[in-house]
Amino acid sequence: QFSTGFSYLAPDVEVTGTFNGTPAKDVGPAQSALIPYAYLSHRINQDLAVGFALHSRFGLSTDYSDSFSATSLANKSEITTYYLSPKAAYQINQCWSIGAGFDAVYVDSTLTNSVPNSSQIEGGATILDVEGDDWAYGFNLGTMFQLNDKTRFGLAYYSKIDFELEGTVKTDTGFPGVLPPGSTTNATAGSTLPQSIELSGYHELNEQWNLHASFTWTDWSTFDE
Repeated sequence: QFSTGFSYLAPDVEVTGTFNGTPAKDVGPAQSALIPYAYLSHRINQDLAVGFALHSRFGLSTDYSDSFSATSLANKSEITTYYLSPKAAYQINQCWSIGAGFDAVYVDSTLTNSVPNSSQIEGGATILDVEGDDWAYGFNLGTMFQLNDKTRFGLAYYSKIDFELEGTVKTDTGFPGVLPPGSTTNATAGSTLPQSIELSGYHELNEQWNLHASFTWTDWSTFDE
């Protein structure tokens, strides 16, 4: 079996506050995204199946306008993840099945801040432009309960992913005590993609229509910065 598709994310974000006594407001800094996925599965026998998934579980993209007075804190930010996940599943009996998978995750990240536009300062000069990537690894586990021919429930666990970005930092303005103007240096930065648990249900209404619903808990407390 092969299935593919995409998710479209259209975040609605408004940022309002003050920075150094100046009002800081921007509408729509979070970027929309089209996220594709593909799944392949093969049944080896009546009880055992294997599969492979190519998808993304986490990502973000923000781009603040030139008029935003706090671009020295954040301007353009982007994190993209690519999950490559081989999997296997085993049917214990007519009611219960179990599964497990390995996640190889490629993480690519960009973070910039710059001098804001104002009547006194011409904006656009980069304070810091940080770019890095890394391969990181995790796992997932699942179980499914088949209530009857038309209804089943699933529970899945996705482990946290610890990664250590390696890349470069560039600066136009320099960073006091750290980097001189117009310099480039190597850099590393570590972070964690959070663990999550998903509970889902499936019910076949008739030969043409099925209903599916899921509830996901994500441990965002591990993603501090």
